[in-house]
This record gives sequence, C-alpha cells and structure tokens, in this order.
Amino acid sequence: ALLAALALFVCACVFVPPGTTTGDLAAVSDEPPLVLSAPPATRGDAGWSGASRDADLAHVVIDLSLDLEARRVIGEVALTFEALRDGTEEIGLHAADMEIREVQDGMGQALAFRRQGDRLRVTLDAPVAKGDQATVVTRFTAVPKRGFQTSLMAGDVFAPQAFGAGEPDGLRWWLPLWDQPGDLTSVDTTVRVRDDLSAIANGVLVEVDTEMGGARSEEAYPWRQQTPIPVRAIAVAAGRFETFASEAGSTELYFHLPAGTDEVSAQRTFGETAALVTYLELRLDRPFPFPRYDQAALRDLPQRTLDGASLTLLDDDELVSVEDELDDLRERPRRIVARSLARKWFGVWLAPLEERHRWLLDGLAMQLELDYEARVRGEPEVALEWEELREKIVRRSRESVAAVDELSREERAERAGWAVRVLRTRLGEESYLALVREFVRADAEGTVARRVVTAEDFRRAALDTLGVDVGPELAQW
Repeated sequence: ALLAALALFVCACVFVPPGTTTGDLAAVSDEPPLVLSAPPATRGDAGWSGASRDADLAHVVIDLSLDLEARRVIGEVALTFEALRDGTEEIGLHAADMEIREVQDGMGQALAFRRQGDRLRVTLDAPVAKGDQATVVTRFTAVPKRGFQTSLMAGDVFAPQAFGAGEPDGLRWWLPLWDQPGDLTSVDTTVRVRDDLSAIANGVLVEVDTEMGGARSEEAYPWRQQTPIPVRAIAVAAGRFETFASEAGSTELYFHLPAGTDEVSAQRTFGETAALVTYLELRLDRPFPFPRYDQAALRDLPQRTLDGASLTLLDDDELVSVEDELDDLRERPRRIVARSLARKWFGVWLAPLEERHRWLLDGLAMQLELDYEARVRGEPEVALEWEELREKIVRRSRESVAAVDELSREERAERAGWAVRVLRTRLGEESYLALVREFVRADAEGTVARRVVTAEDFRRAALDTLGVDVGPELAQW
C-alpha cells in the first residue's frame, strides 16, 4: 500500500549516459538551471556578487555581557573578512534596533558608519583588494525584541536564564552580523554572566574566568569553534544547569538541564544520544562534525528546538517524566534529539547557499531520523508513520494552498522528507545510500566554499555517482 501511494507522487528518474553534466542537461531541458555551488569569487547570483553581501567571513570574535535583570546584551563583535571584489570600501551588516556605540578597524582606529533600516553600513579607512582581509569591530548595546530572550522566574521560582540563536528570528536583533545563509566562519564566543550562572556556546569550552565587578562577580565562559559553521548556526545559552557528560567515540557529549534535575531524568531524555551519533556516523560513513556536542534544556523556546552548530537548545517541556515515557509511544524526545543530530550533517556540515535550498537538507535529515526509528521500532511501524505523513500533507494541501515559505519549518521539513522519500524509493536503498554518502563526502572534503551547497549540487552528485538525473524529483518539490 505504501509503494502504491508513493507511485502517485513519483516523477521517473532519468537515466543518462555516463559523463553527462548538469550543463549538458540544461542545454536540452526546458527547466531552468538551479545554482551550482562554487567558490565565492566565481558565483554569479545576487547573494555572492555584493548585492546583499560585500565580503566572505573568515573569523568572528564575539564578546557578550548578559544583563538578565535589564534584558540587555552589551557586547563587541570583531569580524575578519575577505573582500569579494577589488576596491571594497564599505561593509554592510545586519543590526536591527540596537545602539551602535563605536566601530573600529583592527588597529583600533574609528570608522564612520551609518544606519540604513536594519542595516549598518561601515566605511573602511582604505579600499580592500579582492582576496585581502580586513577587520571591523563593532561595540553595541541591545535590548532584543527577537532572537534573544531572558527571564528570571519560572513560576514562583527564581530561575534566571537567557538564550539566543539565529533561527527562527535571526541574529540581527542581538548581534551585528550578516544574518543570512550562504556564509561559513570559525567563531570564538565569550559569554559573561553573573557568577551563579553558567554559559554555553558553539565549540569547545576553553577556560572559565572569574572577574570581579560591582556588587557581584562575573564569570566569563570562552568557547572556540574552529570548524567553520554557518553564521546562522551561532547560538548561546545561560542559566542554572545540572550538567551530565557522556561520549560517543571521539565526540564528547554534554547535557545541560534545569537545576535540580536528576541523572535518571537526564537519561530518559538524552540517553540515546551516544547510540544515535554512532549510528549516524556508520550510516553516512562520516564522523560527527564536531569534537564536542552540547544539548541544553531551557523554558519558553519559540519552538521545540533551536538548532545551533555544536549546540542544540531544547524546550524543557520535552523533558521526559516517568508518566510521559509510558504514554509517549513514539518517544518524541528521542525523535527531537535524532533530528537535531542529523541536521549537524545536513544544515551545518553541509549548509544551504540560500534559504530556498534548505528543504533538501531537511529532507535528508528526516530520512536519517526515521532510519534510526525503523531500527528501534521496526520497519512496519515506521512505514505506517510515512503513510500518515503522506495523508497529513494531502489533507493540509486540500485545506489551503499556501506558498512554501508560509509554512512552519517543521511542516516544510515534513514535506521535504516526503519528497526525498519518493526519490529514495525510485533509486532503491543501495543507490540512495551511495548517493547520500558521496554528497556528504564530496563536499565535506573540499574547500570551505564547497560545503555551502544547493539542490543542484545534489543533482550533480547523482549524475556523477549513479548516472541518474534526479532533476524531475527536485523540481517536484
């Protein structure tokens, strides 16, 4: 029955002669070519020619002081960038509704700047040649309306916390950065918080430093993310945590839960993380992208999870009690952990050039999530879930016809998962897995720029690996 249902949605894959390229196909096809990934200097789309971005980020240093009582972020961001064209005289950043106190170059000289809506335009002291690097340091104060949130109370209990992430509301409200897909950078993040809190960010914790200031001492938590990550994968969190540690091969795992959480509760929610990491590594024939992975539970997240790079924030409503464990037949917390882990390969390790290409990566991540579920719960039960998903998509489509960008990310991911499922069924398991492994391997072992991918890159990988044109399935999305 499932295969019959799949057939209703299938566009046949096109088998082509070995050596055929996407350029060859474009010459004889009526469908418009998609964007192929390429180094920044050779891209021709608006996102890479300077219309929306002037340079390629090389490194970011973030220093934040969190004032939870005032719901305020005081900080400094140093951007080291490489110019994308000769004579770059101005850099544009996103900085919505924040006070810009000062902008300097890397030598400490003041730079002129002006506001333009939610953009900050910085005039450099001298033109920068294509391929050369320069640094811009922005000092700012923000009381963010979106993207970053602080709170002091959990009901009647004093439980201070703060968190910020690039999704779903963007970085521009709490960090002066390029708030758009298509750029990867290494990041050093220092988060300064009151001494009764701890702070988490992407990467590896370097050293905690206690600093005295005013009536209360402040602790600085410096984190170093050496592997370049998408700018929008930057995330931070602070609070009173109980922290538990584990490992999966060479990857260190840390679970940060609300103060007072016991180890048994932590195990019920995050206990399968190590097994998931190991399974996904074997499935993709590719090690976990980061030496350390942190998961933190906080309250009042705008959605069930916020995906950073090596940091995932989970709403504490998802923490599993004994009663929840008995009632939740599909074991939702494990599903959330699985999907967030899968997105570390598809969405971080391979990052979308533009938002319109994210659907494919979400769909590939969902396949991994449900592959693990089939291993745990059995193929028949997961096949039934796929069928229920198909019915949900059909029902939703009949209720209203909405543009894809009007759907929630979770609903887009479900539709993407189904689209990739159709493709997978057409290719067969062996060919599909070979294609996915090659897609990850080819880009992950290339240059940093090649790790920014498009749907057309997946099509090219299918041509190179299988001699199959999956363009019709991609266009069906």
